[in-house]
Amino acid sequence: TGRLAGPRRVTVGDRTFEARRGVVPATGARPRIPAVPGLEGTPYWTDRDAMAAKELPASMVVLGGGAIGVELAEVFARFTCAVTVIEGRAGPAAVAGGARRSRPPWEPSAEPHRGRVEGVTVPRR
Repeated sequence: TGRLAGPRRVTVGDRTFEARRGVVPATGARPRIPAVPGLEGTPYWTDRDAMAAKELPASMVVLGGGAIGVELAEVFARFTCAVTVIEGRAGPAAVAGGARRSRPPWEPSAEPHRGRVEGVTVPRR
């Protein structure tokens, strides 16, 4: 457990660390399970499950083309797993459960990664 101790400083226990530029509080996040028909009764991995896997699958589908989805796709593809990334948002906004949600400007897309990593497929819409 740590605490912010001033500009660019974090204290953990009795040690204080100073960053050159700034501190990024990366406290973790919970995976969002998409409302995909049939997924509820199907075994699936979250990003944490994928990183704890003991065996490499021959292929996988990653639901989500954001930062975590693309990173996982690249990691597994580099270990010879055939990966397909499916983005849930069509363009800058999407319909999820009847509600329109705009993509925040800081949220990345898998689109720029199309064809850049061997073994990762990002289907065209």
